[in-house]
Amino acid sequence: MKTIAPITQIEYAEHNHPNALDIENCYKDLLTAISDKSIDVVLVDGVFALYFNQIRATLDMKVFVDLKSDERLYRRIKRSLSNEYETLDETANRYLDTVRYRHDEFVEPTRWHADIIINGTWDTNLGVNIIASHIEAQLGDNHDNT
Repeated sequence: MKTIAPITQIEYAEHNHPNALDIENCYKDLLTAISDKSIDVVLVDGVFALYFNQIRATLDMKVFVDLKSDERLYRRIKRSLSNEYETLDETANRYLDTVRYRHDEFVEPTRWHADIIINGTWDTNLGVNIIASHIEAQLGDNHDNT
């Protein structure tokens, strides 16, 4: 899938759009994992994890990690440079041309589907501890009922 940047009109490979995902296979894999009795916890991770209704409907707890745009840009640059698949300019240009728009269009609105919103900037385990406590409680309830 390709996209044209709204301002610069540069064409990019589109990875920041829900249509870029093979959602049917993702959903099928999720259902397979959930139905496997040997698996206690299934985590779904990704920027579009809360975008699709059928995936959201299967989740017991929905978490949105809130991160300011400058932090998202910094992390993208750091990842791109460490993997050496884009230069600094290529990464920054793609982010400014398309990624931030797609975030505002598709990712940011999904926060309203979340049960909990975690501050992704803080260097703390508070959010992780809350999620872990919830999972432990669910596992305890499920094991007590079997």
